[in-house]
Amino acid sequence: MNKVFKYFFLSINILFLIFSCSGKNSHQAGSGESASELAVKPRNCQIVSPSDQSKFKLGDKIKIALKIKKKGISVDSVLFYAEGTKIGKGDNSGLSMNWNSENSPLGQVTIRVVAYLKGAGQEENDVTVVLLSNVAPIQYSYTVVKTYPHDASAYTQGLIYDNGFLFEGTGLNGQSTLRKENLKTSDILKEISLSSEYFGEGITLFNNKIYQITWKSQVGFVYDKESFKLLNKVYFQNAEGWGLTNNGKQIILSDGTEKLFFLHPDNFAEDHHISVYDNKGMIDKLNELEYIKGDIYANVYGSDYIVIVDPATGKVKGKIDLKGLLKKEDYTDNTDVLNGIAYDPKTERLFVTGKNWPKLFEIKIHPKK
Repeated sequence: MNKVFKYFFLSINILFLIFSCSGKNSHQAGSGESASELAVKPRNCQIVSPSDQSKFKLGDKIKIALKIKKKGISVDSVLFYAEGTKIGKGDNSGLSMNWNSENSPLGQVTIRVVAYLKGAGQEENDVTVVLLSNVAPIQYSYTVVKTYPHDASAYTQGLIYDNGFLFEGTGLNGQSTLRKENLKTSDILKEISLSSEYFGEGITLFNNKIYQITWKSQVGFVYDKESFKLLNKVYFQNAEGWGLTNNGKQIILSDGTEKLFFLHPDNFAEDHHISVYDNKGMIDKLNELEYIKGDIYANVYGSDYIVIVDPATGKVKGKIDLKGLLKKEDYTDNTDVLNGIAYDPKTERLFVTGKNWPKLFEIKIHPKK
């Protein structure tokens, strides 16, 4: 009986300990949740102007106003920031300011108001506004100067004119190439194929080297212009690579969004980027690029438009309407979208084509009447 009682007593104690530990863990978990909830302190302040996602034109004066929500709370000072840059300061008698947005980047701009509260510490409140271009783009039409043959099997991703020849990058897995072509006949004079794992995208010519990026592989290839010998690989952080050009100092890359990225030519490290907007909104799906007389010309994927972008600000300066460029009788089942811009700086000739188009066009652009 004593042994039985002893074992029974030990069993009861063990069960008690198990449940006690289990209870402690459960209680601790509950305490953690409560602590987490308590960590989200009730807000003492609120931004009442501007409202989130409000749209303004670059250069507009935007009123930023903070409201104290709780009675008994007073403010030592208030600091105002836009995209991390200090834009103003207030005090307990100045909870608002008028911000001149003329030096801001376009697009989504985060405004932060930091309030230093007496006896209640520091509190930060954010709001995001959208800054549009303050310039209405010039609307352009076109005149066809000359028509050239183009390989209709080429899924055009990048196009360059250089000393009488065209260089073309084509896409699709298993069909991606880099080519040197006779402008007048479209004959392929030199060609290399990418491994089938790569989907070729934009190309650009920089310091006698041809750069070619890929779609989703986050890798680009650098070739000798004359021999097409592979000289280097470069890697970029963008989820996708679309178009490519350069300004003589930096490589400029599009990734299918509204952003254009300025990269170091040796390693594709990003220097900065711009967001492209006109006076009505964001221009996304930026695709094939060409740098012409200090501006960036960009195909807008899936459309018949090329936009002319100010590389310093991202403002759309012009919009080229190329509807009807390829006649309906030239369409086949494989004919795809407008894509491909090349420029001859010596004669100021502008060439455009599209994916699987049988023709390449030399055009002149002029403002619409």
